[in-house]
Amino acid sequence: MFKKPAALKQIPWPFLLSFLLWVFMFRGFLSGELSLVLDAVQYALSIKFYLVNLFHGVYPLWDPDWYYGIPWEFFLRRIGNYNPLYFVIFLLNKLGLSWHGAYLWFLAVYYFLGMVGFYLLAKRLVKDERAAFLGFLLLLFSSLSTMLFFSYIQLIFVPYFWFFYFLVAFTQEPKQVHAWGLTFSSMVILTTYIPFYFITIFVTFLILFVFFYMKSLRTIFSRYGQFAGKNRFVAFLCCLFILLSLIPGYRLYKDAASGELALPARQQEAQGGNIFTVSERNIAGGDITSQVYFDKLFSGHDEMELGVAYVPVFAYLVLLLGLGTTLNKKMVFMAVWAFIILLIGLTTTTPLYDFLMEHVFYFKYIRQSYYFFWVLVLPVFILLLSEQFRQLLAFEAHRRKDAVLAGLYVFLIHAVFAVFLFLQKGVSITSYATVFLSFVWCSLYVRRTANAGLEKFFSPRNLLISLIILVGIQPLQTYLFVSRNAFHAVALEKEMPASLTFEYQRAYHKSEEGENKFSIKGRQLYYSTRWLYVLLNGVDDDMFSEYARYKFIVYDKTKAVEDDRVALKEFERSWRDRENIAYIESAEGVDHFSGSANASLEPQPIEGESGQFKVSDFDLNGIKIETGYNKPKFLVYNDNYHSDWQAFVNGQRTPVRRTNISFKGVWLPEGKNTLVLRFRSPIDYGIEYFYVGLFSLTFLLLIIAAIKENPSYEISG
Repeated sequence: MFKKPAALKQIPWPFLLSFLLWVFMFRGFLSGELSLVLDAVQYALSIKFYLVNLFHGVYPLWDPDWYYGIPWEFFLRRIGNYNPLYFVIFLLNKLGLSWHGAYLWFLAVYYFLGMVGFYLLAKRLVKDERAAFLGFLLLLFSSLSTMLFFSYIQLIFVPYFWFFYFLVAFTQEPKQVHAWGLTFSSMVILTTYIPFYFITIFVTFLILFVFFYMKSLRTIFSRYGQFAGKNRFVAFLCCLFILLSLIPGYRLYKDAASGELALPARQQEAQGGNIFTVSERNIAGGDITSQVYFDKLFSGHDEMELGVAYVPVFAYLVLLLGLGTTLNKKMVFMAVWAFIILLIGLTTTTPLYDFLMEHVFYFKYIRQSYYFFWVLVLPVFILLLSEQFRQLLAFEAHRRKDAVLAGLYVFLIHAVFAVFLFLQKGVSITSYATVFLSFVWCSLYVRRTANAGLEKFFSPRNLLISLIILVGIQPLQTYLFVSRNAFHAVALEKEMPASLTFEYQRAYHKSEEGENKFSIKGRQLYYSTRWLYVLLNGVDDDMFSEYARYKFIVYDKTKAVEDDRVALKEFERSWRDRENIAYIESAEGVDHFSGSANASLEPQPIEGESGQFKVSDFDLNGIKIETGYNKPKFLVYNDNYHSDWQAFVNGQRTPVRRTNISFKGVWLPEGKNTLVLRFRSPIDYGIEYFYVGLFSLTFLLLIIAAIKENPSYEISG
C-alpha cells in the first residue's frame, strides 16, 4: 500500500491551500492586469529605484530627478531599505520576472509571511491550532489584504506581527531563536517609515500588561535574567543591534529639523521647526472615521473597492455564537488594549488625543492615525474571535438535552443573523451561503460526541479544510467585485539601465496656451528642499522653467545677498535681463573670486558638451566635470543645494555656495580643471552598506538559530 513520504507530511497543506486561494482572488493584481493606486505606486517605484541602483553599484542617497534634486534618505526610511527580504525582488527578477512582476509577488509573499506570524502569535495566545488557524484565515481574507495595492502599510504590520509573536514566545520560552527574531523585527520596525505607531502600541501594551499581570512580572524577569546569564554574548549583540538601528531614524529626525528640507503638503498650517510636524487639519483628516469606510461590512460588496473595511461574514457568526463563552483576563486585556488604540486613532474627536498631543512630543508627527485600525484594532478583534472559537470548539454535549439546547442556540443565532442580512440591501449570495453552511457545520459539530462518524468527520485536517470553505466562500465573490471595480494597470517607470547618457538640458515644452508643462508651484510639492519651495512660490513660472531647463550656467560675477526675499527679486530681474551675475548666499568667508574684469555681457548656459565643458562621469550622488576656461568662472549647477554637498577642484576641497536661491555654485580657476561634486562623504556610504550587512547578518543568525533549535512553533500540515 502506498505510504505518504515523511517530507510530504511536513508540508503545511492547509496554509498553502489558503494562500493559493488568496492568490486566485487577487490574480488580477498579481498578474499586473490591475493597477496599484495612490501610495502603493510611489512605494513600488521607491523600492525599485533603491534596488536597481544598489545592484548597479550606486547607493542612492540623492535623487537628481526629484524636483531638481533631493536627499533620498527620507524615502529610504519610508521603505525600510535595510530589510534583507527586499532581495527577494531582485532574485525573482533574475529568475525571469519583470521588476514590476517581481515586486507584486514580493508583496504577496511578504503579506503571507505576516499572516504566518499572526498565526503563530494566535497559537501562542489561544493555545489551540484550530482556533489560531481560524484567526489566520479571517485576517488573510480580510480587506487588510487590499491595502497591499492601495498603501504601504504591509511594510509596517508584517514586522509588528512577528515582533509580538517573538515577544510572547520569548516570554513563555526564552530561546536564542526568539531573541534573534525579536531583535530582527525590532530593527526593521525602527528603520521603516516612522516608528511612532509602534511606540504608541508597544507602550500601551506594556502599561496594560503591568496592570493586568503584575504578579507574573517577577517570573518573567527571572526567565529573562536566566537567558541573559546563559547567553551573554547573544544578549549583548541583540541589545547592541537594536541600539544601532535607532541611529538612522534619529539622523533623519535631525535632518528634518535642520531647516534645509520641506514637506509643504504635510506641513500646511503646522507649527514647528521639524518638517514632519503635522497640522491639526491633517491630523483630523487622517483619523479612522475619515479614512476607513465601514459601510460595506455586510452588504454592498458589488461596489467594494480597495481599502474598505471588510471581514469575512463567518467572523460575525463566531462573534454571536461566542456571546455565551467565558470572558477571561486575556480577552479583557486585549479588548482594553484595542479600545485605547481605537480612541487614539479617532484623534481630535476624543479628549485622549488632545492630552497626548500636549504631553507626548511625537504625536504631532503622526498623520495617518487610521493605520492604528489596520495594524492593531482589526488584528486584536480577530484574536478575540480566535479565543471565542477555541472555547466553542471545546464544547461537548454528553447528554441529549445538552445537544438539543446547543442545536437550538445554533439555529437561533443563524436565523437571527440571516434575517438581519435579509433586511440589508445588496447582500451577496455567498453571504447567505456562508450562513447556511455555518449552520450545518455547527449543528453537526455539537452532535459529534454521540456520533463516531461525525467525530471522524471533524478530524484536525478535515476541520481545517472546512474552515477554509466557511471563511473563504464569501471573499471569493467579494474580491471578484473588488477586481471589477479596480483600475486597469498603467506601466510604472521604465527599467533603469546600468549606464545613462548625461543630458545637459531638461525637457522644456509649452502648451498651445503658453503654459509650461513641467512647471510646478511650490505649494504642490510633496518633498523638496526649503529653498526650492521658496523659489517656486516667489518667481514667475515661465521664467523659472526657462531658466531651469539648463542644468549648468556659467557666470563671471557673483553677488552676495543676505535676504532670500531680496534675492528672489534680484534673481528674477537678472535672468530676464540676462545679467552675468549669480546670486549667492551671504556667508562668512570670501570666495576665491568675486568677478572678472573681462566679464562677458551674458551668462553662458551649457547646452551640451564642448571643448570648454564636459561631464566625464556621473551617478545619482555625484558628478565629474572637465572645464577649460581662459579666466575664472562661477559654475552654477541647477541641482538643489544641500549643506552635505562637497566640491573638489583638482583634488582640493572648495566651498559649495547656495546660488540663485536654491542651487549649487562653485568657483573655477582659469585653465583646465577637474571638478568633482559629491553628496556626502565615503564614510556615509560605508555606514549605509554596514547597515545593509548588519540587517542581513541578523536575519541569517535568526535562520541559523531556527534550524539549530528546531523550535516547537513550526507549522505542521
